[in-house]
Amino acid sequence: MGRDAEYLAAARSLDDLGVELVETDADGIERACALAARQTMNVYDALGAALALDRGIALITADRRSARSLAGVVDVEVLEGVEP
Repeated sequence: MGRDAEYLAAARSLDDLGVELVETDADGIERACALAARQTMNVYDALGAALALDRGIALITADRRSARSLAGVVDVEVLEGVEP
C-alpha cells in the first residue's frame, strides 16, 4: 500500500471511530501560542492541549514529552505501546 493510501485509510479509521475534526480561529491559535511559550513546547502540540482546556477534557497523546510539559496544566492520558 502506498503512502497516500495509508493516509487515506488512517483518516477513514478516525472517521469510523467518531473522531471529531475541530476548526480553530485566531483566538484559539493565540491561546495555543501562549501555552506553547509558557510550557516550552511546539505550537502544534499546544493546539491540542488548548482545545482540551477549552472543552474541559483530557488530552490523549502518545508523546511523553508533551505530557510532561503539560503536567499540572491539563489532564493528560498517555497512550501505552504507541510510538509518537
